[in-house]
Amino acid sequence: MKTQKRNLAIALCATQAMIASAQQEDAAPATTSLLSTSAGVDFTSAYFFRGYLQEDDGFIAQPWFEVGATLIEAENEDEPQLDLVIGTWNSFHSEQTGALGGSVDSWYENDIYAGLSLAMDQFEFGLGYTIYQYPNSTFNTVHEIGITTSYTPENETLTGIIGSPSAGVYFEVDNSNVNSDPATFFQLALGPSHSIDDEGNTNISVPVELGLSLSDYYEGTDDETFGYFSVGAEIDHTIPVDRVGDLTFTAGVTLLVLGDTTETANNGDEVEVLAYVGTSINF
Repeated sequence: MKTQKRNLAIALCATQAMIASAQQEDAAPATTSLLSTSAGVDFTSAYFFRGYLQEDDGFIAQPWFEVGATLIEAENEDEPQLDLVIGTWNSFHSEQTGALGGSVDSWYENDIYAGLSLAMDQFEFGLGYTIYQYPNSTFNTVHEIGITTSYTPENETLTGIIGSPSAGVYFEVDNSNVNSDPATFFQLALGPSHSIDDEGNTNISVPVELGLSLSDYYEGTDDETFGYFSVGAEIDHTIPVDRVGDLTFTAGVTLLVLGDTTETANNGDEVEVLAYVGTSINF
């Protein structure tokens, strides 16, 4: 959940912008908004971050909030569009994971991120900065720069098979919670998404991710490159709410296959299955 939402957040505004741009051809300029706001919360049976186990017991709630703004608006699909996104992502654990004692022991993590996303034709490019904070003092604060790119094929059949493949490189620039020195992580993601109703309000998707170390991210075992592979099944349903926005409900399961280092962090278990539900609103 976290890797999908936060690592790809810097490309989110561009995706929405490309959709909005296509809709503008039939819409009056006055109906187009250059600002967007979204908020939501997810509940998951276990929390893994890039393959590393964080918590798999108790109640885990992960609320988030995002604001997006169009800085340069594309008038057609051949022109570039530049968007800005700023947000926060949190994880609260009833087990008080790693807490050292205090008034916020259940508040495990608070991430603050900002990013720019450039969309043109079938391509999107993102540049983002994330600050990982741990209010219950479990870890040091980590700063990270992320660079992402994604491609949406023009061929609808191919898009239906692979979705919009994306790649991201994430550079820790201050502190690290996986090594003594800042490390570098690489992620590949793809997966089709299909509407199963005529209105397009209900969708099923199959998200697939691969996490690898480019430098010092998965150290301490024989295989220091492969971190994890995941494949999931997700369904979401959106309900338009007059004068408010779109309310979306999501449910899914994810199968995780871990590498040597992340398997060790997961108490020797190589395979994990986790389930999640969530709700969000865009306005």
